Amino acid sequence: MVNIGLSSLSKLPSLPKLRKLEVSDNSISGGLDTLALKCPNLTYLNLSGNQIKELSSIEALQNLKNLKSLDLYSCDVTAADDYRESVFELLPQLVYLDGFDQEDNEVPDSENGEPPC
Repeated sequence: MVNIGLSSLSKLPSLPKLRKLEVSDNSISGGLDTLALKCPNLTYLNLSGNQIKELSSIEALQNLKNLKSLDLYSCDVTAADDYRESVFELLPQLVYLDGFDQEDNEVPDSENGEPPC
């Protein structure tokens, strides 16, 4: 659901088996608590290019216990001081943020070109 004018995920249907969600280049600024309720098994979430400005907006992702990879590239929140450290602290289940792990190692390419889940 890339670049389709989404401003909210509130109308997202319940997708308990969904593991990967791409909602980049929309106008989403918050309301991410919906994801934990409707997509509890997400392992990969791409929110790049959205209107996420505050770390508090992504706090709801703490409830996504299987989330391994989060992409917030081109969101205002990435300009925050200690952005990477803060997100990894807030979301300890994360392995990759914006394509890199905590030690700044890039996501290894898997055979299909997608990050490992």
